[in-house]
Amino acid sequence: MLRDSAEIAADPVFVNAKEELVPDPASYSDWFGQVDDRRRKLAVGARRYSTVQEITGGRPAWEDFVDPATGRLLGDEELRQESLMERVKRSAEVRRLMDERRRKTEQVAQFGFELPG
Repeated sequence: MLRDSAEIAADPVFVNAKEELVPDPASYSDWFGQVDDRRRKLAVGARRYSTVQEITGGRPAWEDFVDPATGRLLGDEELRQESLMERVKRSAEVRRLMDERRRKTEQVAQFGFELPG
């Protein structure tokens, strides 16, 4: 079932750090994965990006920054205080939510509505 724009706007996964509506969190994640580090730092903030890069020891993914409960970017201090297990669980939950959104979007594109269940 298609939802109206007010319902979508109220869904925290569809809101960026400035509380602006984004078209689809999975699309944003895809974009984040393809752009250079300069644009990634602009998207999440240079200090937050450096913190996650230091913690993960590599190139961070979008889900490394997001709180699955609110859809907002976690603060630098929150990211630093998170244990490895907490980070793994949180990132996995963000990926699960984005995968679910992708699946629902594909259903609507294919059938014109979301399949039950």
